[in-house]
Amino acid sequence: MRYLTLTLGLAVATLAVIFATLWRLDPYGYYGRFPKGLYTDGTFRHVKALLVREARPDLVVLGASTAVPIDPAALGQCRAFNGAFNGARPQELVYMARDILPDSVHAALVGLDFFAFNKATGMGYDNPDFGRMTWSKTMAYTLSFQALREAKFVSKMARFDRQQVLDRGNGARLDAAVNAENDAKSPKIDHATELAWVRHDIFGGWSYDTAGRNHLEQLRDALAGRGITAAVYVTPMSDSLLALLQEMGITPDLERFRRDVLEVFPDAVDFTGTMSDNRLFMKRDPLHFPQATANQLAHDVLARHGLCGYRKP
Repeated sequence: MRYLTLTLGLAVATLAVIFATLWRLDPYGYYGRFPKGLYTDGTFRHVKALLVREARPDLVVLGASTAVPIDPAALGQCRAFNGAFNGARPQELVYMARDILPDSVHAALVGLDFFAFNKATGMGYDNPDFGRMTWSKTMAYTLSFQALREAKFVSKMARFDRQQVLDRGNGARLDAAVNAENDAKSPKIDHATELAWVRHDIFGGWSYDTAGRNHLEQLRDALAGRGITAAVYVTPMSDSLLALLQEMGITPDLERFRRDVLEVFPDAVDFTGTMSDNRLFMKRDPLHFPQATANQLAHDVLARHGLCGYRKP
């Protein structure tokens, strides 16, 4: 009996130490604390849903990884927050608009990506609940040895003053400018390697999600129902990527996607084909573009709506 008591006591003490460590360092940002910084983007959904309510911005950026580089501090006179996260699906944008955004938001800059409408890679997104802390999630985090290893990594990164990935005040990707600078040092544009990955992981098993149109309508209604102006754009794709879609026979679905967006959001700005020059994109990545390009398209869309102090053309 004494042995059992000691064993249980040791187990409880160990768990208490793990919990205290994870609460203090919050390496994945689950509690929205991460006092020594955030060094992984794997939990951006949850973290940004927490922080946007804390920031209470005038304008929020919604979208996938292509919208992540947009710098909120560069968006005119608005107090902006970048709420974009990797792989965002339209139903997740609906969830953000309907259940997460604070009442302070009066406008949303929304980037819509064709790749997010692949039914084959879109399973499991219909009932999002990120940004909400539950007992089950908390226990899973508290008992995670992976999180404990990340806490050790965070301590090391903070000690050496390494670049964090997120500005907790406005959701900016802190390493976006650095990534663009490093990419610019590449001697030439070479999208071949990344296109192989895009073909397999992003557009693999392609099937246009016909429910996507419904999600777009839900997004429109969720924003309008809360009095939020929707400044929507179709994310541009590089010439390299457009050629891949043509080769895969997906171009007709791209045209359908563009029609769906413009029918639901008649004021949307469609950058397809108008900003496709490979030189506007990362030299090693045909799907993403540097911060300068991201900021420019954001300015153009906001100006179309006369938002953030920009004049309508």
